[in-house]
Amino acid sequence: YLMNREDRPGWLYACPVIAAIWANVHAGVVAGLGLMVLFLAGDAIEAWRSRGSGPDNVWSRPRRVAVALLYSAAATLATPYGADFWPFLWRATTLGREYITEWAPLSWRPGDGTYLLCALVFTFAFIRSRHQKTPAEILVFIVTLYLGLTHKRHMMIFAIAAGMTIAPHVADCLRGGWLEYLHDTPDDDATAGDESRADRTILRRVYCAAIPIILAAFLFAVANRGVKIPVDPGSYPVAARRFIQENKIAGNLY
Repeated sequence: YLMNREDRPGWLYACPVIAAIWANVHAGVVAGLGLMVLFLAGDAIEAWRSRGSGPDNVWSRPRRVAVALLYSAAATLATPYGADFWPFLWRATTLGREYITEWAPLSWRPGDGTYLLCALVFTFAFIRSRHQKTPAEILVFIVTLYLGLTHKRHMMIFAIAAGMTIAPHVADCLRGGWLEYLHDTPDDDATAGDESRADRTILRRVYCAAIPIILAAFLFAVANRGVKIPVDPGSYPVAARRFIQENKIAGNLY
């Protein structure tokens, strides 16, 4: 949100405060710094493309982002670990997690299908949108989508990034897509032929009937049977929990 507020560039300097708090709460602060790097790269590309044809201060935005990024990275040292925080981050981010289910790639299982469907919808909307796409938006979309597809846990990062950067493109597709069939104007009726008006009427009826039926069926299935996610009994942590339960292990396992 702060990276997108170009109308209030001073808000960028709230990022170091957020980074300091985030670093003391969770090591995921590296994701926030990574997003800042993507925005910096995108803004730098846009400034380089605009050189000579744009205003003289085209590099002011990348410079502000770079300064905010440096301050944010330095703010992560304000933890009890001090300078040892970054070696810890390196070990944590490069640690092998092939046995942890939530770090596995997405699949077409029922539990992952919702995420894949959302990713496909967002990708289609982003590509089809007539709304101008900035280099920063393109970089953020591609990188977070890739991380989300390769690690289930990162789909949350993609969802957050999509909410801020892809929402205008989804709205543009809705305005230029099926919503125009639901809201005909008098000019459309006056200029359209009988066949076109008949097609629009059919589409309106299909959309108006199908959408509530689909939503009602989904809610009915969730309310009555819940969402069943198949889990491999031999995968971590299911197998580990079963081992603890069968052997009646108790106490502080940490």
